[in-house]
Amino acid sequence: MVVYSARAKTEHRISKALKPAHSTNKASRDHNRKLPQEITVNFLDHPTPRPTHCLAIHAARNGNAKVFVYNVQANILARHCTKLPALPFSPSSGSKTLPLTPLCLPSPESFGLLLSYIYTNDLVAFRRVWVTKDVSTRKALALLAFELLQNCIVLGFQDREVLKILGDAIRMRIV
Repeated sequence: MVVYSARAKTEHRISKALKPAHSTNKASRDHNRKLPQEITVNFLDHPTPRPTHCLAIHAARNGNAKVFVYNVQANILARHCTKLPALPFSPSSGSKTLPLTPLCLPSPESFGLLLSYIYTNDLVAFRRVWVTKDVSTRKALALLAFELLQNCIVLGFQDREVLKILGDAIRMRIV
């Protein structure tokens, strides 16, 4: 059993060897065999609403891959992500044991940025991420924006303002 404190960062890494996978569904099934089915979370001083699930975000890559674990609330994600797979039943939002659901995304590393926007709806802060004058940083941000856009497509995330910012970041930062 894995125990995470709610005060710790939302992003956790589980270092396990993961088998290569070639499709989202197969990847999730493979990870089901490697990851625990649930995680115990300490809710001391945790803000409400409390999470209902933990997502184990991974990529379909060969060799060892990092898995990023996020505490999430299913109804908030479902409201923003129309292609989010069905999450398993969770007893209640007050439960200390949350189901751990594997989710294959093109860029697990960029999911935290999208999740942060989903919870805060702070478009100004999201836009600020992409502003820089340094050429090498602009190129790195263009790649990050492209990877995040791929995640948005897979999840069915359709916030037009966010998608416009990502498109602008990709076009303007590559030059």
